[in-house]
Amino acid sequence: MKPIKFTLLIIACAALLFTPGQAFALELDKLNKDLVRVEGDKLKKVKDVDLTSKKYVAFYYSAHWCPPCRAFTPKLSEFYDEMKEKHGDDFELVFVSSDQSEKKMQEYMEWGNMNFPALDFKDAQGKDIQAVSASGIPYLLVVDKDGKEVLGKGSEDWISPSGILSEFEKLLK
Repeated sequence: MKPIKFTLLIIACAALLFTPGQAFALELDKLNKDLVRVEGDKLKKVKDVDLTSKKYVAFYYSAHWCPPCRAFTPKLSEFYDEMKEKHGDDFELVFVSSDQSEKKMQEYMEWGNMNFPALDFKDAQGKDIQAVSASGIPYLLVVDKDGKEVLGKGSEDWISPSGILSEFEKLLK
């Protein structure tokens, strides 16, 4: 094979490997068992959510110690409540904590009125879920029912969650 054709073949293969939405797929069924929610003064396992039954699942990477996160979280909680009323069966939002402890995670969830489930603290540090995160927070990633990226990093390493939120709203309509 001539060097130019070989080089073009390598470039084409690399482009396929790094096309947004195709680089990874989260195994949503495995995450179902790791969801928690604040109930009363405790974090309790969530049993009424099946991520695999949703058209879209959004993952919100955030932490209580992050000022931009604290500015965005109340807006996201309002968005979630509003969209759940209109499109409840089509999507779910899952908090992925970058906090230093489960206690801090819970305090942040309470402070931010997060009515949506979260990954159990120990699972939020797992390789699979961290492999699809950006290098900064707050970060919002949306995947489809197959766990493939729909909105998020794309060709960038970080996109404003407010920008993702407006695109997500369009998807839900």
